[in-house]
Amino acid sequence: SINTVNDGIHIAVESNGIRLTGCAGTVVTLTDTAGRFILAEEVSDDTHFIALTSISSGVYIVEVNRNETICKRKFLWK
Repeated sequence: SINTVNDGIHIAVESNGIRLTGCAGTVVTLTDTAGRFILAEEVSDDTHFIALTSISSGVYIVEVNRNETICKRKFLWK
């Protein structure tokens, strides 16, 4: 898995989706590299899982936004 940590926010890309920890009070956005919107979710719990079973293979960007702090991760989905 690919792991990114920023300001206590942890992003792990797993075989069936994205696992987020330390993400209470954030907004999570997923786009492709062309900037096309895939999804956005408001997260209230400290841990959150986003299943990605319905998206096509390709390169995507997950962005976790908490106030002025943004944690981004580009990843390849197969």
